[in-house]
Amino acid sequence: MIYLQTRWGGSVEEMRSFLHECQAAGLADVHLKDLEAMVVEDEAWVHRYRDGDVDAAVRDYRRAAKLNPKTSCEPCGALNQAGDALVDAKNYAEAIKLYSQVLRQDPNSIHALSGRGFCELQQSQPEAAVADLERAAGMNDAYAQDTLGRMYLVGTSVPQDRDKAIAWLEKAAAQNYEPAKKLLPMALNKYAQPRIDPGGPRF
Repeated sequence: MIYLQTRWGGSVEEMRSFLHECQAAGLADVHLKDLEAMVVEDEAWVHRYRDGDVDAAVRDYRRAAKLNPKTSCEPCGALNQAGDALVDAKNYAEAIKLYSQVLRQDPNSIHALSGRGFCELQQSQPEAAVADLERAAGMNDAYAQDTLGRMYLVGTSVPQDRDKAIAWLEKAAAQNYEPAKKLLPMALNKYAQPRIDPGGPRF
């Protein structure tokens, strides 16, 4: 079924045809639901990346999550994808709700923690953002490490602390995270006056 996905040159129609063949062959309901979830996720992908219809994409990602809840909270699972689609549309408040739903099921979801932290920064919720970013950074998420480094470097929502900034940026740079690698030389230069976006890039 994976090879029939639209992104790999297949189509929703081909995936549905295969699903019908599996139904006719008497495949167990639990497996049919998993396959149907994949079809619905592919429909969501088409809405998101081809049609530019975020509402339809989020609706289908939610449907896919209900069909296959055991994978819905994975980094590339349906609920995280729905949150990411809302971030693309700058609907940060709704994205926070979806990432929070993921975190209720998997409190250690790095993707959801860093995603929610990003949205909280955009929504001017710095205390919540720092809490989420620190948890994600502690689990070695390069985006969160870079963002905390930026925040400490300029004193945004946290006390300015160049040493902490450098420590976080070095961790992110060690993972070849390009924004951190570019910023680190300036952070190491104590005479530099940083003027940066503390939010950093999310994706």
